[in-house]
Amino acid sequence: MVEVIQSISPCVNPSFVAILEILLPCASTLIGVIIGASLSRKANEKQNRERMLAEFYAEILTNYANYGADPKSKEKRFQLIASIEKAMLICPLETDMVLKDLRRAILNESGSGYAALILEFRKSACKDIDGFKKQRRKGSRLL
Repeated sequence: MVEVIQSISPCVNPSFVAILEILLPCASTLIGVIIGASLSRKANEKQNRERMLAEFYAEILTNYANYGADPKSKEKRFQLIASIEKAMLICPLETDMVLKDLRRAILNESGSGYAALILEFRKSACKDIDGFKKQRRKGSRLL
C-alpha cells in the first residue's frame, strides 16, 4: 500500500502511510462490529415484541375464560379489562380496534356480544402471530 500511495503522490510522508495502514483495517473492523450489533439488537427487539404479544393475547383468553366461569365477579372482570389494556399497548391497529370493542362490551356488561368479539379477537391475534412467523421464515431464507 505504501508503494501505491507514493506512486500517486510522491510527496506523501511514509510515516503517514504507515499510520493509514494500521487505521484502515481497525476502522473497517469497528464499522463491522457496529453494524452487527445494530442488526442483532433489532432482531432481539422484534423477537421480544412477538413473545410479549403472544403472552398478552394468551392472558386475555385466560382471563376471558375465568370471567366466563364467574361473570358476576368484579375482580375477574377487571383482570380481563387490565389484560386487554396491556395488549392494546403493543398490538397492531386492527387488533386494537377489536380489543376496544371487546373492552367496551365488557364495561357495558353486554354479555351477548362477548362470544362474537372473542372469536374476532382470536382471528386477529392468529393473523398477528402468523405474520410474525412468516416474517421470521422470510428473513431466515435470506441468511
